[in-house]
Amino acid sequence: MMNSIITKIAGVTYGNCQRHIKLLGNPGINIFDLKREPENQHDENAVWIGFGKYKIGYLPKNIAKTIAVLMDAGRKFTAEFVSKNQSP
Repeated sequence: MMNSIITKIAGVTYGNCQRHIKLLGNPGINIFDLKREPENQHDENAVWIGFGKYKIGYLPKNIAKTIAVLMDAGRKFTAEFVSKNQSP
C-alpha cells in the first residue's frame, strides 16, 4: 500500500531552484528524489526535492519533521510531479 502526501514545495526562491523548476518542472520528468539535508542551518529536519544534483525546493517544515525521522531510519521516498503553480 502506498500513502501519498500532496503539498506545495517550500524554499523555491533560494539558490537556483527557480531555474531548476523551469528546467525540470514538467510531466516529462515526474519522479523526483527526496534527500536529507541535516546540516541545513534553517531546519535540521530539512528534506530537499530534486532530480540528481538539481534541487527544486524543500518539503515544508511540518511535513519534513515527520519524513526526516523516517528517512534517518532508512526509509526511501520519492516525490511525484503533479502540477506547476505558475502565474500567467
